[in-house]
Amino acid sequence: MAAAIRNMTPADLPAIETIEQRVFTEPWDMGSYAACLRSGCYARVAEDAGTVAGYAVLHQLRGEAEIFTLAVAPEFQGKGIGTALLADLMSEANREGAFRVVLQVRSSNDHAIHIYKKAGFVQAGVISDYYANRDGTREDALFMEAMLTHA
Repeated sequence: MAAAIRNMTPADLPAIETIEQRVFTEPWDMGSYAACLRSGCYARVAEDAGTVAGYAVLHQLRGEAEIFTLAVAPEFQGKGIGTALLADLMSEANREGAFRVVLQVRSSNDHAIHIYKKAGFVQAGVISDYYANRDGTREDALFMEAMLTHA
């Protein structure tokens, strides 16, 4: 992976908004990202040659960490950027003493599910009709978790 991972800043929000619109049917509004940055969420971007290629946000509370979002721009997918962002989030959760990391993912997102399973996540449940599709139908989310061990 040629992309460098760094802290997200408010200057990244226009690029993040573009990626959100391209990859999600229900994108976050940029006010949510700005609030997250103000409140101290662990928010990271992967940058390739000055371009935001992907981003991820982790929130931790009482020994548990939740991956709020992880996205990679379509033209950068398949280059290890999502895997690198996930590894960065997992390292941060471990550093902060989380005992587990949780996330939700579309049941049809086979590529992301594969990456999460490779990182140690297992399916812990299903949330029916969680996501809206562009055609008006709904899709289940898989609730996944990874238990962390501390050295």
